[in-house]
Amino acid sequence: MRRGPHDGGFLKVPWVSRLTAHIALQVPAIRRLRIERDELAAGLLAARREADELRNNAAPPPGRSCDQGAPSEADHTHAKFEMDSTVDRFITTLPDAANGLRLFGDDWISDVPGYGSGKIPLFDDHRVHWFENQAGGLRGKSALELGPLEGGHSYMLWRAGAKPIVSIEANARAFMKCLVVKNALAIEAEFMLGNFSSFVAQTDRTFDFVLACGVLYHMPDPISLLQGCCRIARQIGLWTHYFDEDALRGNPSLAPKFSGLPVNVVHRGRGFRLHEYRYAGDLRLPNFCGGTETSSFWMEKDDILSLLELNGFRITLSEDNAAHPNGPSLLLFAERRR
Repeated sequence: MRRGPHDGGFLKVPWVSRLTAHIALQVPAIRRLRIERDELAAGLLAARREADELRNNAAPPPGRSCDQGAPSEADHTHAKFEMDSTVDRFITTLPDAANGLRLFGDDWISDVPGYGSGKIPLFDDHRVHWFENQAGGLRGKSALELGPLEGGHSYMLWRAGAKPIVSIEANARAFMKCLVVKNALAIEAEFMLGNFSSFVAQTDRTFDFVLACGVLYHMPDPISLLQGCCRIARQIGLWTHYFDEDALRGNPSLAPKFSGLPVNVVHRGRGFRLHEYRYAGDLRLPNFCGGTETSSFWMEKDDILSLLELNGFRITLSEDNAAHPNGPSLLLFAERRR
């Protein structure tokens, strides 16, 4: 009697058994492929939405031209910029370094020379010019920059002749901007993505000059960062906000962001006071460029100066602006005593 496929005999045929076992083994793989298909579809949808936003912000505002060898303003600010409507990840216009800047639309803080982007002159910053003068020039000196943001100060270090230059940025979006600017202006610098606090604490490298402009007050542990800079640097250029109770009392928009009582810290046998600053709603801003945590700690001015002196640095103080709208600030140059 011939047996049917469901009475058990059919499954005993050798090639059928092998086929059945093979199919069973493939089921998990098929399920994974379905999951990956669904995830890919979701990813493409998100990519199209992101590309739509880029198209809406594609045209940057007009800006000044640059006479420092960068491409002229006319070459870039009025160029047509198109993304293929079918495959949103492709650019269909002529290759141009400006296309990289336009990927970020109007989300530029700095005035990138020759490209008509942001408004703040971080590529021609008086603070970095002053550091260069105090350092006796930077040509041929190794330099480390902490938090390059959009590459402006790295550009200035390069123009000043510093070499090699290492610039470390923790903000992924800012890091990508730095790479775009490096490509557009042919900056000879190494941009690295990561935590520069860990770098200065652990690296075996030393640098002739360390630039820490606008980063100390964003740190969850500013004492360790400054100590790390002192460990690896011969010269330090520092601009930072600092805590001053009297000055902040007259700033109603800033004072509520501080938590209240100071945190007392002992470092190398000396007492320091830190003051917690909470970013609060700033964290939701699309162009937020603060620290890596939800809050940071500000040092007091005397503690900053004391820590540098404790490490054997001679200090030249340029600006001490207690009335700065974003909090008291100081600009200083520190050099290790020989």
